[in-house]
Formats: sequence, structure tokens, C-alpha cells
Amino acid sequence: MNKPIEKPAVSEHLTSFLTFRIARTQNKLNAQITHYLKTQSDISLVDWRVLRLLDAMGDTTMSQLARLLQMDKGQLSRKIRGLVERGLITSRVDKIDSRQQILRIDAAGKAMVAATLPVVQHRQRRLVEGISEADLELFLDVLGRIDTASEDREPL
Repeated sequence: MNKPIEKPAVSEHLTSFLTFRIARTQNKLNAQITHYLKTQSDISLVDWRVLRLLDAMGDTTMSQLARLLQMDKGQLSRKIRGLVERGLITSRVDKIDSRQQILRIDAAGKAMVAATLPVVQHRQRRLVEGISEADLELFLDVLGRIDTASEDREPL
């Protein structure tokens, strides 16, 4: 007699895996902000993040940006080149370490951030409306702990 196939427990379904849920939500959020940026400007999400970080941080190296964005340096280098060509940022060789590029946002880049920031801020408010300050604080704390745990590279 054949034994009936048991369904896996809910906790074993792909949709209950933390990494699946985070990736799915990230994809939806990226698609949403990309749509908003396209209606307001001609920059990509990565372009906007680079511009926003440079606007907030001032002169920054490509290595620092790559670390903050958790982005491949080759991919970031191509994005930087495009932003330089469009006159949104400048790049110069570091006088102390000639292997490093120092990046700076230009006036046109600042104008792009100023034009798009209200849309991004409005979206942020809509994302968290209905979430209490305490819940949001807890969520960000948990997300921070997951982020730290994701850096562990010890064998499983």
C-alpha cells in the first residue's frame, strides 16, 4: 500500500523563507521606485542612489560607494562613467592614492536630487503609513540584525 505524500509544513514552503520574502519585497519596491523615477526624471534607481549618497556625503571614493551600496565595483564604475558623461558628477584621481577616484556631485546632479527627492520622500511616507513608530523601530532593528547575520561566511 502506498503511503500518502505528506505536504511540507508551512514553515518549509518557499514563501515562508526569510530570504525569499525579502527578495520578493525588494523586487517589488525596486519596480515601484523605478516607475516613480521614470515619471520624474531620466535616471535609474542606482543612479539616484549614487547621486543621493554623494549629495549627502560630499567627496567620496568609489570604494566607499561600492561598500555602502553593496555593489560590484565594475558595475558601479560603469554607472559612474555614465553619470560623469551626463555632467551629474565629477571624478578625479586621489592625490594621495592614485588608484582611488574621488567622486563629487555637480550642480546638475544636485538639481536632479532636489527634483526627485520630494517624490521619494512621499513614497517613503506612504510605505510606512499605518505602521507605528515602535513597530518601525523594531522592524529596522530586526532588519539590522539580519543584515549583520548575512555577513557570516562560516560553513553551515
